[in-house]
Amino acid sequence: MIKNILYAWCIVMTVAITACSEGSLTSIDELNSTIYDPESTGNEAIDNQINAFYKKYGSKILYDFPASDLYFGWSNSDIKWYVPVKQEGSETYIERMVSFLENDALNEYPPAFTKKFLPYRIFLVDSVCDNKEYLKSKLVDVLELKTHGIVIAHVSKDMDDLDEDDWQGMKASINTALLNSIYTAVGVEPTDFNASSEATFMIDLLEDPLEEFTDLEYSCYSATVINATPIYFEGELFYIMKPSNNEDFGYYVSFIMKTPKSQIDRVFERFPKVKNRASLAYKFMLERAGTDLIEFQKNTCPDDPLPLDYFSR
Repeated sequence: MIKNILYAWCIVMTVAITACSEGSLTSIDELNSTIYDPESTGNEAIDNQINAFYKKYGSKILYDFPASDLYFGWSNSDIKWYVPVKQEGSETYIERMVSFLENDALNEYPPAFTKKFLPYRIFLVDSVCDNKEYLKSKLVDVLELKTHGIVIAHVSKDMDDLDEDDWQGMKASINTALLNSIYTAVGVEPTDFNASSEATFMIDLLEDPLEEFTDLEYSCYSATVINATPIYFEGELFYIMKPSNNEDFGYYVSFIMKTPKSQIDRVFERFPKVKNRASLAYKFMLERAGTDLIEFQKNTCPDDPLPLDYFSR
């Protein structure tokens, strides 16, 4: 009897999920095909540009999509307020954003790394809130989704008012989303790495007695993190917020990939616990993600590379 009930429940759930997802995207839909057909959309220049981006990175840039694709309808808590890109007159802004992604924002990391971990879908919108309903305080430039996707705003006339600081802020947010997506791409969390953190909710403000590192750097390293969110008051460092687990891990990955050996050596010499956590992050990326961060570091720091056995000594 119980088996029959469970069987019937499974059938109902299967039908329900199929009905919800019919006509919308799934987590791995069409990953081996192009996105747009320029001949049918009429936006040949933009769509060819997006298809080339997809071919390079394996990620879809979407500017015309049903609302349900933004959150896949899994739960009401995932619904976000947003304004879609206008269907006419936005071609220039779409093209500028795609160019910004490829030629600026994603240049922080090697293309092979970006291709492996960049969220599968990049939704372009006019504006978006990290909230179910509109709240001005909740408007964001870049929104990370739980379904291996990100939303990028300002694909509208608002783009004309963005200054250099705005673009740099957007670039930083996009790269943060890239690093945060490692968890999603790999499918498991680095539990040993997470457990080794000694950071508290508020990281203590400390000064380097040797005056070698900034207050922010020294405070973070002393708390076993590479970076964290600083809060300033009247130009002075007021307090430092502990990073989330995925941010913490992302900072370590970025540090190993982009820092010259001499600088890494000095940090590890003064902060052995940071060295231990870096070893755990390196091991996780190598064994779980099939990614050798030292190979990337050798490309980004060719004049001061790490030896291949650096973390096995």
